[in-house]
Amino acid sequence: MSWELLPEPLLFSILRTLPYKEIIKVGFTCKRWNVVSMDNLLWKKVLCRDYQISLKTKIHPSGNSWKEEYKRLVDDTPNILSEELSGHQDEVLHVSFSNSGKHFVTCSKDGFLIVWDIDQTGITSLRYYDDMKKYGWHFTWASKYNSNDSLLLVAGVINDINGEIAIFECTDEGDYVILCKIRNNPYDVMGAWCDDTTWLSGRLTEDPIMFNLDATVHMCRTYPGEAHSLQYPNSGEVYKNVALKFRNHINDGSNYLRCLIVSNRNHFKGDTAFPSYQEFVAKSRLSANEEQEADQSCKTLLEENQFCLIFLCSGNTSIPHQLGFKRLYPNDLSSIPVISEPDRLIEMHGHIVGITQDREGRYLYVNVRAWPDGAIPTENNPPPINSGIEMRVVDLKDLSLTGQVYRGHKGYTDSLGAFYIYLDVVNTFVGSGSEDGTALIWDKYYGCNLAANKHDKCVNCVAFSPADSHVMVSVSDDNKVKVWMSRSRARSRQSEAKVLTVL
Repeated sequence: MSWELLPEPLLFSILRTLPYKEIIKVGFTCKRWNVVSMDNLLWKKVLCRDYQISLKTKIHPSGNSWKEEYKRLVDDTPNILSEELSGHQDEVLHVSFSNSGKHFVTCSKDGFLIVWDIDQTGITSLRYYDDMKKYGWHFTWASKYNSNDSLLLVAGVINDINGEIAIFECTDEGDYVILCKIRNNPYDVMGAWCDDTTWLSGRLTEDPIMFNLDATVHMCRTYPGEAHSLQYPNSGEVYKNVALKFRNHINDGSNYLRCLIVSNRNHFKGDTAFPSYQEFVAKSRLSANEEQEADQSCKTLLEENQFCLIFLCSGNTSIPHQLGFKRLYPNDLSSIPVISEPDRLIEMHGHIVGITQDREGRYLYVNVRAWPDGAIPTENNPPPINSGIEMRVVDLKDLSLTGQVYRGHKGYTDSLGAFYIYLDVVNTFVGSGSEDGTALIWDKYYGCNLAANKHDKCVNCVAFSPADSHVMVSVSDDNKVKVWMSRSRARSRQSEAKVLTVL
């Protein structure tokens, strides 16, 4: 039988065994083979084969064909090294983008805060840097821009427990300007924005009766152009209200509101996940209420929004293994709730090493190193943890775990030494660091692994550009900051460079 007479079902079966690049080449052979090489079912089988997903998987809701979906996964994933930045002299712990995507910030154990500019082609330049060791910081820990990029919150580490938060004004030109600096302990509360000028910090305060440590959340406010004294006696200008006190039987300071995130539930219509304030007071087991004078602006902010605090907590042992959710009510600012447990709790059955909320505020992504099946944690002896990290997803509408799990990243330290591995989410991709020296990328919809971008040591954090998901930055213990772009962006940049050369 000649190739010209080969039955199409047999040709289909042959093509589905070939690498995708060979299938594309076959399509140029003749018109008949081109038709078979474009077959939608063929490309579904090839995509499911290459990315190891079930044949029962449905195409992405916005996908036009399986071939186009394959092209998207290959062409749009940021796995081409664009630049390697060497601005830090020690392990780089965190990276975050401005909401415009025009800047990103890196934090490091060298104590420096560095702001980088990045243009539409992915080319970076140094914008600003500051050595925070001059304020007694051991290292810079994390950073977050407010929604209009006018202010930058930077969290730093003073010692094993204590930290500080500094607020910088982000000027259009020239240096960033530090506006205030206040205590933040424990340091991995990290701070969170409520709106463009109001933000949260943490404090450990001693209960005067039981001599336990209360974890308190403070509402603070800073306006652009409004500089404050950097000394603690004047921090009352920034602190506005205590929003919450958390008191628990574990009194060594390990059970606190770690990795604080603010979720605004205004967009959940008919929200029933949390009770009304009256129901909360009637049903909750409050340890106490403490009176204070409510700041009117903070109270108005809580009246106009439905803020929920999301945080890590440790109800059964000393390491974070639960997700806590606490609704903030306007009444909390005049009568501070002192609670011993959150409004809602999700047990993750493992050591939580990272969380992030998607930009739409619908889902929470959680890095977990699981405990063995049947493990029973005790207060001072957490169970051993798996070296494989699982990224699980919480639907914030009803606070339930979805069935989606992203796998492939690693953690090698034991439970007492495990540290945060930061993750990020954009409309199409999910990314995370990993202790095996890779920055992993998954397709958000299909859940398949798309790339493992290489560093020489542990990758601590990844961040996608909010303006362009084709661009990602990863930071590592190898002191490097790496900028990655997709194949399609790399081709575009090469084409633009050729045009400029000709001109």
